[in-house]
Amino acid sequence: MIAQEDDYGCGVACVANRLSIPYKNALSLFSEPGLAVDGKHCFARDVVTALQNAGLQSEHKFIKPKLRKNIYQPSSIVFICKNKRYPAGHYLLRVEGGWLDPWVNLPVKPRMAGLRKRLPGTPTYLIRSKVFAP
Repeated sequence: MIAQEDDYGCGVACVANRLSIPYKNALSLFSEPGLAVDGKHCFARDVVTALQNAGLQSEHKFIKPKLRKNIYQPSSIVFICKNKRYPAGHYLLRVEGGWLDPWVNLPVKPRMAGLRKRLPGTPTYLIRSKVFAP
């Protein structure tokens, strides 16, 4: 499990975990790496672009009630809305056994990635991807 290296690098860490690549390599897939970790500008479309730059056909959707069940598909990335614990929101990746949280011990450092059984907030965006067909 790859932990986020920046205070607001949860989207980057989810991309790194989804692709099984180092955090720095995932960061380089973002169009504007500095904005991807500033806590204000890592939007779902930026995560989609990073995944597409790695060769994954990806899309993001606002989670309406009929899409809610889709968040449990393997390798889905969700963005939970801002809350007391996550004032900028937070990205998590669906893996076998639960949700991979790239900073499960927030706010303690060193940062550790870990599994959660449940999401620590309300999911608002869903990011899905699949490998491009040859």
